[in-house]
Amino acid sequence: MEKCLCADESVTKAGSSLYWDADAVSRLESETSSASRPAEEAIVATSAAARVCNILLVDDHPLFRDGVRTRVEKQPDWRVCAEADTEAAALEAVRTAPPSLVILRLRLRNTDTIDLIKELQREKPGLPILVVGEGEEMLLAETALKAGARGFLLRDQAPEDLLAAIDAVLHGEVYLNNRLTSLILKKAYFGDQMDGVTRALSHRELQVFALIGLGYSTRDIATKLSLSRRTVNVHRENIKHKLGLKAAPHLVYAAVKWMQDRSSKSVEELVPADPVLA
Repeated sequence: MEKCLCADESVTKAGSSLYWDADAVSRLESETSSASRPAEEAIVATSAAARVCNILLVDDHPLFRDGVRTRVEKQPDWRVCAEADTEAAALEAVRTAPPSLVILRLRLRNTDTIDLIKELQREKPGLPILVVGEGEEMLLAETALKAGARGFLLRDQAPEDLLAAIDAVLHGEVYLNNRLTSLILKKAYFGDQMDGVTRALSHRELQVFALIGLGYSTRDIATKLSLSRRTVNVHRENIKHKLGLKAAPHLVYAAVKWMQDRSSKSVEELVPADPVLA
C-alpha cells in the first residue's frame, strides 16, 4: 500500500482507490473541535455582549433611579451601566464608558438640562437620549427634541410606557405620548401665534414663564426649581423686559394665555384655585 502524497495522514491509497483511516479521522476531528472551540466561544461571547443595552441613568433622586433600574433590569439584555446625579458626573460617565442609551430627568438640580443634552450629543453624536419630565414641563418637549433628545416621557406614565419608550428610542424612533404628539402636530399645522416667546427666553426663563402660567407663586416656583426667591424675581423682570410687558399683571396674563394655547385643557384646569392673579 502506498501513502498518498498529501499532508493529511487520514488519506491512504491502495492501487487507484482512496479510503479514510477511521482512527486518523477521529483524531483530526477531535483536534479541530478543540482548536475551534475557544474561537467559537469568543464569537458567541462577543455577540452576546453586543446585544446588551447599557443604560445611563441621570437624576438627582435616588428613589427615581432605583425605580427605573428595577424595571429596566427585569428585561433581557438591558442593564444599568452607570448612574449620575450631576451634569459633570453624566458627562464623565459618557466619556468613560459610552452607554447605549441615556435616561435623563429634565429637572436636574443646578443644571440647564437642555444644555446638558447638547453637551452629551457633542461627546457622543447620535447618542439616544430619553427625557423624563413632569406634566407642566411638556412645553419643553419640543425644545428637548431640538437639542438632541430622541423621546420625552412623563414621569406619571405607566411603567410599561417607560419600557416602550426605551425600546422605541433604541430602534431609532422618536417617542412621545399621544398628548404631546397632538400638541406638536397642532403647532406644526396651525402655527404658533407666540413663537417669539420660545425664541426670546432662555430655558430657565421659559420654565419660570410656564409655571407663572400655571398659577405658581414666586415662592412655589423657587421651591419647584430649587432657586431662591430673589433669583425667580430676577427671571420675572428679565421676562417682562424681553417680552415688552410693563407690569406683573401683564406678565401673568401673557403666561396664562401662552400655556392655554398649548393645551387642550381649559384655563380653569391649567390655573390652580389660588392663582397669582389674585
